[in-house]
Amino acid sequence: MIAGRIVVPALLFAMIATSPALVRAQDDDAEVVPPPTTTSPDPEPSIEELEEEMVPTLTLPEFRLRVGGGVGLQTSGPVAASEPVYGRVTEELEWMPPPLEFVSFGIGAAQMFTTGGQIYQVGARVGGYAWFCEDTVVRCQGAITLQLGAVFGSAGEWFDFSADADLRFLFVERIELFVRGSFLSFGSNSWINIIGGGAIAF
Repeated sequence: MIAGRIVVPALLFAMIATSPALVRAQDDDAEVVPPPTTTSPDPEPSIEELEEEMVPTLTLPEFRLRVGGGVGLQTSGPVAASEPVYGRVTEELEWMPPPLEFVSFGIGAAQMFTTGGQIYQVGARVGGYAWFCEDTVVRCQGAITLQLGAVFGSAGEWFDFSADADLRFLFVERIELFVRGSFLSFGSNSWINIIGGGAIAF
């Protein structure tokens, strides 16, 4: 009996003594999970930073100095049958103010010549235009322009009316090439004109 009373406390002491070592072994084998970290959200960008990131609005040159040349076919008038084809040269200064988008103003002059004489034309121009293709190299524009003024020369002095329809191509925002079909009328005379040329934008 005395021996049994001694053995039981000894076993209990041995178990208590070895339990910290078991706990340490289990702790060593366990995966260490770091505590979750919390990050503050990125601050909202300021108005100044947003403006810097925005693509700047493109402002094209307002003025065009344009010259062209081609032919005019007289469709009615006293000499339409005998001299139907004229040479034609045009010069224009056009202004496209940004506040009045799609509207243009200008002044224009032209000379028409044939073996029978020459006709000079000058007047004020107003028109409308629209862009229909745009990239960094070329921009395409369609335009319709009316001109009211006067003609003089071998056909006499008259008030005249002309209407132009242009297809224009603006390269690198400075050089323009165009083709034009136009109608000119004064008195009993009328012409259909085909013109091509170029312009400097500034």
